[in-house]
Amino acid sequence: RPDDIDTLSNLAAMQRLAADEAASNATIARIESLSPADARPHAQIGIALASFYDHYASIPWLDRAIERAPWWVEPRHALGRSLMFDGDDARAR
Repeated sequence: RPDDIDTLSNLAAMQRLAADEAASNATIARIESLSPADARPHAQIGIALASFYDHYASIPWLDRAIERAPWWVEPRHALGRSLMFDGDDARAR
């Protein structure tokens, strides 16, 4: 399933966790060509980074996911959790 957005989003997240930014950016560009303005890769990367306690790095990814899909609850919860870990309780609320 080479064009499956969910699979590509997970791949981009794993590439980011492996510190391969170039590969992750290439995968995100591929997703953008298939589905412009899709929030899934940004959410997956943000959630993956937060899962490995890199909350500071996850915040901009989750912000972008929320900008693209404001109705999607999962990135909002992950952002609130990351903001709490980062010490920004006011914004987390």
